[in-house]
This record gives sequence, C-alpha cells and structure tokens, in this order.
Amino acid sequence: YSLRGLAQLRMDQRTKALDDIEKGIQVDSDDEFTFYARAEYFMAIKDFARALADYDQALRIDPQHRESQAGRELAVKAG
Repeated sequence: YSLRGLAQLRMDQRTKALDDIEKGIQVDSDDEFTFYARAEYFMAIKDFARALADYDQALRIDPQHRESQAGRELAVKAG
C-alpha cells in the first residue's frame, strides 16, 4: 500500500495516496516505510507538524531509516 500511495502522491493524486497509505498503516503499524510515506504526504500538503510526527514514528521503529532522517530534517527546517 505504501509504495502505491507514494506513486499516487507523485502523480498528484493525493486523496488516493492517503487512502492507500492509511490502509498500509492498518495492515502493519510496525512498518517504518509506511509512516515515512505518510510523512511525505504531509510534507506535500505543507502540514509540517504531522510530517514530523510520522518521521519520528518511522525512526522509533527503525532509527537507521535514512529517508526518514533526511525528511525529518526538512520538516524541522520548514516548520
């Protein structure tokens, strides 16, 4: 779900993207990539506080998740 959600986000299909990403979280709430994907969605809509929360959740699951580390830095700077 998270990969399809990211693909939809990149095609500017935000509603579909969030729906898929949310389904992914329901299926596996211990998948850091799904929280990263939702953080990317929140970054796209400029909701930096929620993006930061999801990057943090991804990093709690996997502290070495590089994409979340980089995204978190951007969210902090933007917010």
